[in-house]
Amino acid sequence: MKATVVIPTHNRSAHLVALLRCLSNQVGNYISQVIICDDGSSDDTEEAAREFYDRLPLVYCRQEDRGFRAGQARNMGIVRAIGDILVFVDDDVLIADDFISEHIQAHSRSKDPLIVIGYRYRTCIDQFRQPTIEEILMGEPDDRLSKLRKSGVNVNEHKTPWAFVYSCNFSVIRGSTELMFDENFVGWGMEDVELGYRLMEDGFSIVVAPKAIVLHIEAQKPLDPFRCEINNLQPNYSSYIRNTVYLLCKHAHDPVLQEFCRNELRWFVRDKELGCWMKNIHANDPDLVIEYCLSEFAARKIDSAATNDIIQAPTLQKVAQEERPSAVEYHFGEPIAPNDKTDSLPRTKNADPH
Repeated sequence: MKATVVIPTHNRSAHLVALLRCLSNQVGNYISQVIICDDGSSDDTEEAAREFYDRLPLVYCRQEDRGFRAGQARNMGIVRAIGDILVFVDDDVLIADDFISEHIQAHSRSKDPLIVIGYRYRTCIDQFRQPTIEEILMGEPDDRLSKLRKSGVNVNEHKTPWAFVYSCNFSVIRGSTELMFDENFVGWGMEDVELGYRLMEDGFSIVVAPKAIVLHIEAQKPLDPFRCEINNLQPNYSSYIRNTVYLLCKHAHDPVLQEFCRNELRWFVRDKELGCWMKNIHANDPDLVIEYCLSEFAARKIDSAATNDIIQAPTLQKVAQEERPSAVEYHFGEPIAPNDKTDSLPRTKNADPH
């Protein structure tokens, strides 16, 4: 069993280089590909990636810069993947030398399709060398650990296990037709949770690989608005709220997911003077948030029709077959035609290799 590692990136070439060094020092021979999915970087990301063509089976692909589109960037990697499993990590993490093998071992212990999640530890100290497990554990612990302790159950016993799927560190077996990020999620938040939800609906189970952990090098101004809160910075909740409402609307049939989304939305109110969402300590009416976002969606749809633009993402199949070939791609240092292979590992009930 081998892995394709998918890394979305944007203007973080120094951190990307540090992560690629970590990947080039992994124990065993478990990596079949490392796919760098450039979300429209304007720095030297491509040049930095080229430095590793002789050390890693590296593929570089790029989409134009149209704002934060990490899910869309990851999809470029998914359609090019050849590994038995896909390991997703962000460009601002560091990993120990057994990270990939820990993900592989977790999958190899089960005959059933799995979502393997690993935890994240944080540091505000910029560092660029490969950490040990002990050094990673010295960081600020993952918020999911405290949530699970409060619930008193393991992740696979939790009421909403898919809510613990964070795109900074998880892996899945290749083959499910659901394994594409929904491109209607734009900006920060919820695209990974929604993918976890669909994969569980497709028959996947969630397990934790306790040693497959990452050290997240936190930016001075994080995209995560909740980390901005902690660091006394001005948070921007707009995309998180918009994406949560979209998640709620997309899976309106599921009362558990509805409850989860409404609980997330009830802490926010719209500041009309500032024109932004604010978080307060009161439990507000989530219907007011939902109503505002739905009116915003409707306005965007009208605007898009007037300008012949498209705000709705194509179907998952169209993303793979029509949009992706237009991306720039380099494979082992040479430009090639995009990968059009459709082979897969039909391990789930909806998988179709054709």
